[in-house]
Amino acid sequence: MRRMFAKVSRPDPASEAGLGAKIRARLMASTSHTDDIAQMKTARGLISSYWKSNQKYKAFGLLAAMTALTFADIYLGMEMLKWPGAFLNALASPDFDAMALGKEVLKFVGLGIGFAGVWNYRYFLERHLIIGWRGYLTEQFGNAVLKGKSFFHINNSKTVPNMDQRLSEDPDVLASQIVELYTGGLRAFLNLLAATYTLYQITGPIATKAAGLAIAAPSPFFWASAGTALVCAAIGTVMLRKTGKPSVRLGEHYVHAQGEMRSNLTNMFSHSSEIASYNDQNVERKNLKSDFDAVKGRWISFEKMQAQIGALLGINNDMSKLVAWGVGAIGYKIGQIATTGDVLTYVNFLDRLRDSLAWPMQVSQAIFRIQTRVNLMTKFAHEIELSKDPQDFYTAHGKNANIKVESGNGQSIILRDIRLQNSVRDEPILNIPNLQINRGERILLTGRSGSGKSLLLRSVVGLWKHGDGHVTLPSGMSLIFASQTPHIKGNITLKENVIYPSSDATAYNDEDVTEALRLAELDYLIPHLHDKERNNTSWRDLSIGEKQRLIFARIFLHKPDMVFLDEATSGLDEDLQDLMYKRLREILPDATIVSIAHRSGLMLYHTRHLDIKGGTVVDRGTMEKTTFPAAIYRPFTPPPPPFQYV
Repeated sequence: MRRMFAKVSRPDPASEAGLGAKIRARLMASTSHTDDIAQMKTARGLISSYWKSNQKYKAFGLLAAMTALTFADIYLGMEMLKWPGAFLNALASPDFDAMALGKEVLKFVGLGIGFAGVWNYRYFLERHLIIGWRGYLTEQFGNAVLKGKSFFHINNSKTVPNMDQRLSEDPDVLASQIVELYTGGLRAFLNLLAATYTLYQITGPIATKAAGLAIAAPSPFFWASAGTALVCAAIGTVMLRKTGKPSVRLGEHYVHAQGEMRSNLTNMFSHSSEIASYNDQNVERKNLKSDFDAVKGRWISFEKMQAQIGALLGINNDMSKLVAWGVGAIGYKIGQIATTGDVLTYVNFLDRLRDSLAWPMQVSQAIFRIQTRVNLMTKFAHEIELSKDPQDFYTAHGKNANIKVESGNGQSIILRDIRLQNSVRDEPILNIPNLQINRGERILLTGRSGSGKSLLLRSVVGLWKHGDGHVTLPSGMSLIFASQTPHIKGNITLKENVIYPSSDATAYNDEDVTEALRLAELDYLIPHLHDKERNNTSWRDLSIGEKQRLIFARIFLHKPDMVFLDEATSGLDEDLQDLMYKRLREILPDATIVSIAHRSGLMLYHTRHLDIKGGTVVDRGTMEKTTFPAAIYRPFTPPPPPFQYV
C-alpha cells in the first residue's frame, strides 16, 4: 500500500503541512498555466489569458470556423431580405411569368434551408468555444485558489463573497457574453457593408468623373438615407448610454444578493434535522422572506433599469422603421426608387443599416454584464494572488497575522511566544510563552468554550494566522486534522472517501480499506465500498457519529505521525469513543496525538493534560497527577421556555 499524505518539510507557513499535499502538488504540476492567475487581476489579462494558453490553437481554430460561417450566414440573410421585393416585383410585372414566380419560391426554400444549416453549425461551434473558455477559467481559478491554503484564507476573511459563484457562474457568463459580443460585432460590420452596397444600388448611382476617370458616385438620396439611419442609431445610443450606465452597479448588487440567499438555503437544508428538532421553521421562514426581500429589492431596481433600456430599444426600433417607410415613400415619389418591390427592399436594408449602426446600443446590456463579471473575477484573482502569503494577505486587510509555522529537525512540536488574537477585533485570546509537545505524547487539551482550544490547533497547522509567534513542526512527519464536523464528500465512492485526499483508488487495496472500516465499527458499510451512495442517499448524509468514525477509518488507514482531534468524538457514545481511542493507541503507538474534548473519560487515553485558563495554557502534568477541573464539566440543565424540544 502506497502512502499518499503530506510530510511537514517546507518552511512556508502556507506549506503543504497536512494530509493530501502530494495529491495537490501533483494536480498543480499537471496544469501548465496555474500562474496565469497573476495576470487575471486586470480586465485585459483576464480576457486574453485563454487566447495565450496551451488551448489557443483550438480556440483560434473554432473562432476562424465561426467567422467563415458568419460570412455565409450574412450572405444568405441578405439574399433573403432581397427576396420579398423581388417576389413582389415578379408578381406585379405586366409580363406575368408563373415560371419566374416558381423559381423565386424555390430560391426562397433553398435560401431558408441553407440559412438554417449554416446558423445551426455556427451556433454549435460558438457553444463549443464558450464551454472551452469557461472550462479554462474554471480550471485556472480552481487550481489557483486550491493551491496552498488560499481557499481557506479567502473564505475565512470573507473578502470574496460567494466564491462558488466566482467559480461556477462567472466564467460561463463572461465567456458566453464575450463570444456573443464578437459574433454580434462581426455580423453588425458585415451587415453594414452589405446594407450600404444594396442601398447604393437601389437609390441609383450617379455617373460622374474624378481625376479623369468615370465613376458611379452615390446619389444625394443615398447620403440622405445613410444620414437618416445614422441619426436614428445615434439618438438611441446616446439615450441608452445615459440610462443604462448604473446597470453595472445594480447588476453586482443583484448577483451578491442571489448568492447570499443560495448560501443561506444551503446552510438551512444541511442543518434540517436540527431545525426540525427545535421547531425552528418560523424563524427559517422569516429568514427566507428576509433573504428574498433583499433579492427582490435589488431585482426590482435592476429590472426597472432593464425595462427602461428595453423600452428605449423598442421605441427606437419602431420609430426608425416608421422613418424608413417615410423616406422610402419619398424616394419612390421622386423617382429614386423604381418599383414598389424596391421600396420594400429599401426599407428592409435601411433598417438593417440602422440596426448595424446601432449595434453599440444593442450590446450595451451585454457590455454591462461583462463589466460586472470582470469586476468580480479580477477582484477574486487579486485576492488569490495576495493570499499566497497569508501574512501579507491579512495585513492588507488591516489584520495582524504574524504567526509563522516552520519545519524543524527535531521530533517535537514547539510553540514560542504565541499570542492568538480575535480575527474581528484584534483582541488577545490566548498567550503561550513556550510550549513543547514531544514525539509520541498524547495530549488532552481542555478549557472553557471560547477559550481558544480550536484556534490553538488551527494555528499549529498554519490555518489561524491572527496574532504573533512561532510554531515549529517536525520535518518529514505526516499529519491528520480531524474536526468536530468531518468533511465527507458526495458523488464519490465509500472507498474514495476513506482514502481521501488521495484520488487514486488503486493505490490502496480493498482489504486495507475494509480493515480500516472494521476498526472504525463501520462493518455494515463494507458492501457499499465501491458505491457512490447507499440506498439512494449520499455519503454526505451519514449521521455525525458515522462521519466521525469514517474519519477514524482514514486515520487507521493512513497511520499518520501526528493526529489532531478537535472534539472528533462528540457524536459518539462513550463506549464507541473509548473503543476508537483504544484502537488509536494500539495502531499508532508512537504517534503524537492532541485531543480537544469535554469528557473526563478520555483522561485514560492520554499521557499529558494541558488546560487553558486565564488566557494561557496551564500544563497540569501527566494524567497520573491530574484530574479534570469540575467547573468545566457540569451537568446539562435544559433552558426555560419558550425553548422547546419535540
